[in-house]
Amino acid sequence: MDNDFSEKYIAFLLHNLPAAKPAAGRSEVVCKCKYCADSRDPRHGHMYISIPNTESDPSFHYCQKCHTGGIVDSRKLIEWGIYDPEIASVLGTINKAAAAMGKTIGYDRVVYDFMNYAYDRESAQLKAKYINDRLGLNLTIDEMLQEKVVFNLSEALYTNRINTYTRHANIIKQISDNFVGFLSFDNNFVNFRKCTNNPVYQSIDKRYINYNIHDKKDNTEKFYVMPGMHDLSVPTRIPVHVAEGPFDILSIKYNLRKKANGIYAAISGSAYKGLLIHLINTLKMYYIEVHVYPDNDEHGDDYVMNDIKTFLKPYMIPMYVHRNIYPGQKDFGVSPDKIKEVII
Repeated sequence: MDNDFSEKYIAFLLHNLPAAKPAAGRSEVVCKCKYCADSRDPRHGHMYISIPNTESDPSFHYCQKCHTGGIVDSRKLIEWGIYDPEIASVLGTINKAAAAMGKTIGYDRVVYDFMNYAYDRESAQLKAKYINDRLGLNLTIDEMLQEKVVFNLSEALYTNRINTYTRHANIIKQISDNFVGFLSFDNNFVNFRKCTNNPVYQSIDKRYINYNIHDKKDNTEKFYVMPGMHDLSVPTRIPVHVAEGPFDILSIKYNLRKKANGIYAAISGSAYKGLLIHLINTLKMYYIEVHVYPDNDEHGDDYVMNDIKTFLKPYMIPMYVHRNIYPGQKDFGVSPDKIKEVII
């Protein structure tokens, strides 16, 4: 690998990324994460970017705080707002050589085809009832399927002819019997919620777990977005409603906004800013207004909200913060009688 490029790449990152500094003997650069609010210390960041050592050694990024990771390419540079044609060209050549050697398997940013059905209607009905009872809704199984609800992991894998599992078959069986899931934007990650009181293996004995269908390494598109149609020719801002989890955004769409036109998304363990970066810098959706419905905890405090506002300011995109101040509630993933909404 040409050492001149390594040093030039380091200098480029140090100049363009906040709080950037060399790490691990200049084999990495650490900086403020582009996808989350990161540390409250302005001098300290959690996103590590590896420096290529050979002509087939890709540059990877990973945040130790929000766990967002992937490979650095021209699209990422655009996404981060630091595109440089010369740097992008060299990274493209490196990534092409790395792909030929199998070093980038799982790092392709693709949206997979996915057919969503519920064959075991009796089991699906019980899980649909769990969702409806929690949120005070009356959605049908088919309506939930349209919203990318996954009722049975085993059925989903079989339907989509996926024969290679990323967890043990026994684990998949227990997930299928005891969890209901929500499919990510890229149709790869399923965010599952336990909906029974049955005993399960310790490794999945949690309220929420994630299943990585294709063993994808790039998780910058694992957020949950409900399908919808939007007329971009209409000269009004498209409302973007963003919440922490799938139950929150389902309740927001159906209980609060009454299915009004807009984009409804949950970050599903990612970060708010990562989703907005995708909409603005990747999908080029600039004429939007952002409505954030954070949990009343450290993940949705004023520091995180102000970080999002700072990111949106150069785009002149308005942002509104919605909070549920009903006594004893921390989010919007509840029935409407337990929601008292205030807008900041």
